[in-house]
Amino acid sequence: MSKKSWHLDRRTFLKGLGVTCMLPYFEAMSMTNFTKLSEPEAAKRLCFLYFPNGVGLPPKQSEYYKDWSWFPIGEGKNYKLTKSLSHLERHRNNMSIIGGLSHPSSRTVLGHMAGDSFLTGGDLRGLYKNRISVDQVAAAELSQYTRFPYLSLSTDGGVGYKSRTSTLSFNSSGKPIPSEHRLR
Repeated sequence: MSKKSWHLDRRTFLKGLGVTCMLPYFEAMSMTNFTKLSEPEAAKRLCFLYFPNGVGLPPKQSEYYKDWSWFPIGEGKNYKLTKSLSHLERHRNNMSIIGGLSHPSSRTVLGHMAGDSFLTGGDLRGLYKNRISVDQVAAAELSQYTRFPYLSLSTDGGVGYKSRTSTLSFNSSGKPIPSEHRLR
């Protein structure tokens, strides 16, 4: 028996038949789920900045004050970013700038020493009893979207001591979480 160029051996025929028969089922096996797996949800980010000694600004009477303020001009979606915030322009639809927050327990504490309660709102007068910081509450919810659950960074590193903390992050027991300061 001579073999023609269009003849297929039995094994090749069965492989082709198996693939052909499965084609209609690929769509039924929900390829949309594959798309969801291949396109992960964008990571959610949260950033808290604390300046214990404040930030120098022109005096309120200065014509430059509005340009260099750390808060946008206006409210809602139509706010205008100041020069100090201008680098965040490409993120404006994905961020919120919040100001005017106040912790009643921290109002009588010197501003330079309020870092311990900046994200906790804890009353640190008397016994040093803090609570979980808001960044750690958020980290518990958002950690599924990021490689690391949180990054606690500072210029000093470690935890510091009462009223001179080197970290803003506190765990659910109210204990300070050491911050990193020499990243390699």
